[in-house]
Amino acid sequence: MLCIKGMDLKLASFISGVSEENNKRARELAKYIRDNYKNIKLSLRWVLMKDTTDTDKELKALASFAKELSPVFTHVELLPYHVLGKEKYEMMNLEYPLAGMETYDYQDAVEVKEKLESMGVQAILADH
Repeated sequence: MLCIKGMDLKLASFISGVSEENNKRARELAKYIRDNYKNIKLSLRWVLMKDTTDTDKELKALASFAKELSPVFTHVELLPYHVLGKEKYEMMNLEYPLAGMETYDYQDAVEVKEKLESMGVQAILADH
């Protein structure tokens, strides 16, 4: 499983807190697996964040990337955003970088799953 934070590199960098180059490397790793390890199955984890990673532009780009990973790609695991990690930042006296981001609605996640499936990409919802 490979966790992709966003298809737009600036967005992925904002969400992950790492450079655009490092986010690009994650995609390159997926393509490397596709090209060199045909027996490995690869799924993508995608965190759903309202009006951020659930936009039509991001989802279309995700679907396109997933299809590029054939034949090793299996599915996208959708993980609705939650604030469980916020306490860790508070304990370390650090500013939470995603302050103001709300927990993702489960029904909205179901709709994203259906949208990806309509684009020909298998998707599952992580336990909530």
